[in-house]
Amino acid sequence: MIQEVSENLNISVGSYHKGKKVFELISQLRELEKFKAVIALEMEFNRSIDAAYKFVCNQDICYQVIDLLEADEIGSIGDGIAWMLNGERNPFRRFQLDQVYQFKKRLRPELEIVGRVIGITNEFVVFGLRNLVNMNLEIVNLRPRQIDAELQDEPSASQRKRIFHLMQKFSDVFPVQVSLAELLKLPNLTDKEEVLLRMYESDVFEKTWEDYKTQMKAMERQGHLEIFPNTKPYSAKQITNYKAIRCPMQPGSGSFLLNDDLQAISDSVSIFLDHCDRAASRQDLTKLKWVANKAKKQISRERYRKQESADVAQWRTNWEEIIAIGVGQDNANLRFPFSVSSW
Repeated sequence: MIQEVSENLNISVGSYHKGKKVFELISQLRELEKFKAVIALEMEFNRSIDAAYKFVCNQDICYQVIDLLEADEIGSIGDGIAWMLNGERNPFRRFQLDQVYQFKKRLRPELEIVGRVIGITNEFVVFGLRNLVNMNLEIVNLRPRQIDAELQDEPSASQRKRIFHLMQKFSDVFPVQVSLAELLKLPNLTDKEEVLLRMYESDVFEKTWEDYKTQMKAMERQGHLEIFPNTKPYSAKQITNYKAIRCPMQPGSGSFLLNDDLQAISDSVSIFLDHCDRAASRQDLTKLKWVANKAKKQISRERYRKQESADVAQWRTNWEEIIAIGVGQDNANLRFPFSVSSW
């Protein structure tokens, strides 16, 4: 029996004298198909053999905790024991998301004494607290029995309402969404964070966005935003030129070097020249000359190849229309066993 039940357990040889009683209960729970309780008891056993043994021996709370596990009201033996000792069926019941609590003592010296509930799991109440040293948000997981705090009135109700409104306003701007979501986790806001809210609420973003769109639209004229393929015609008799472009990176010209996503990365002449040097160093001139000669021959063949006369083309079209074809064929797929040349 021990071997069968202990397949999922990490058991040392010296633990069997206490483990046998735990194994017997696990086996009984399996027969009753109380698998949630089985998993929880196995986890408790692997955590501490003594704790699991004491739990099984405490008939006053053992089966009550098993019932709570099967009802999904708790997620572990430890939480069940705490709930029974506290005289509450569900100690999470008094906690709700976004509530603000003031602790009797600071959890750590650097943490603010007030925290906001930002999550509730099967085992923990998750609090968001401000670190008073760096003013950042810190996340703390506490079991209900560890929480010695009193519920407070919402200290920043009007600010939270404004934050929710701004999240709708900037629903398509991910970095702003992230910053606003983090503000919601804090119990209260600092003066600088209030200023940030006012900046988001002002029309600076909208004006800047409209100006940016106007500038980009103006730059799209040929010769202003250099993103078009700059090609030039081929000529065997004379030199041809590329399309005219502005002299790049002139001070005050609004000229920028763009990356592959067409985002501006620099307006510095030196950086532009560095990119030119790197591009030149990677240029395979042997391959370029070979491709250029191949393209030249192909263009020459296309440009100077002999064309069918109008009479021959018409004759071919007429015959394709009147030739009898079989099932599944069409005139476009006919192939003549002889060649037609100009006359």
